[in-house]
Amino acid sequence: MVGVVGGYGGSAYGITELIADPSLFENVAMNAQKNAVGMAIQGATVGIGFRLFKKMLRRPIANVNRNIFTPLLGKGVVRL
Repeated sequence: MVGVVGGYGGSAYGITELIADPSLFENVAMNAQKNAVGMAIQGATVGIGFRLFKKMLRRPIANVNRNIFTPLLGKGVVRL
């Protein structure tokens, strides 16, 4: 299959297969509908996790910026 992005289980359709056989869109739509709830939950938990870890790592990152990057690069440089 040309143009296929890797994935788990089931069959993967590339752009060329979808263009050649438009009836495959039904299968793609059905798979998207079956996985919508899980995708929404994962999207929410990933966003919450990123925010949580950003808050948890705020002080260590500031410490690295203050003690390593500022002496090396100066104050006007964008940091982590």
